[in-house]
Amino acid sequence: LYYVGMKWSDADGVALVGALRAAHERGGLQQLETLDLGSNRMGDETAAALASLVEAGAMPKLNALGLDGNQMGDETAAALAALLEAGAMPKLKRLWLSSNQIGEAGMAALASAVRGGALPSCEGIALGGNPGSAAPVQEALAQRHLEQLRSGGAAAKAGQLSFDTLEWSDADGVALVGALRAAHARGGLQQLEELYLHRNRMGDETAAALASLLEAGAMPKL
Repeated sequence: LYYVGMKWSDADGVALVGALRAAHERGGLQQLETLDLGSNRMGDETAAALASLVEAGAMPKLNALGLDGNQMGDETAAALAALLEAGAMPKLKRLWLSSNQIGEAGMAALASAVRGGALPSCEGIALGGNPGSAAPVQEALAQRHLEQLRSGGAAAKAGQLSFDTLEWSDADGVALVGALRAAHARGGLQQLEELYLHRNRMGDETAAALASLLEAGAMPKL
């Protein structure tokens, strides 16, 4: 479902969630995989209503949630973090929260949730264009992906992996390629189509390690 660029207010967003709740109560939304509410004027009340709906068991197959380009702040981030820490949306792969009003407190809450095991299937969280720094969240997600690559977890089966804008050094890059090699050795990375390493401080050693991995047959769909 897409409700993008409608210029809808927080009241409109709450009304929309009310309609979604009515559908859920009639047994609907069971097959919904994408809900995009981007580029509106929705705020924390819409997010709270949406969190309550998800908590009620709605949209169990949701794998993409777009809330970017709205007016959601730290209250939204805190509500989402609490929801995710409770194990909600385990199949979610992409979460868009960029261009909102999330500050440092909201970013810290989201980072804590990710470090605690929330969003086990997540491939990426978009947080650019907020007042707060997204670095803690992106670092937490990157560390999760490294662990999953080494153990053969969800990241080894992902279609996209992002390790961008982390300020990682050449040594960090080599360690990442080592994790990718471990995933490949376990039969992983077969579905990976996109790998992003830009805006770091990686150098020639990382590139050489990556070239060697590709030469070994890893990431055939890249």
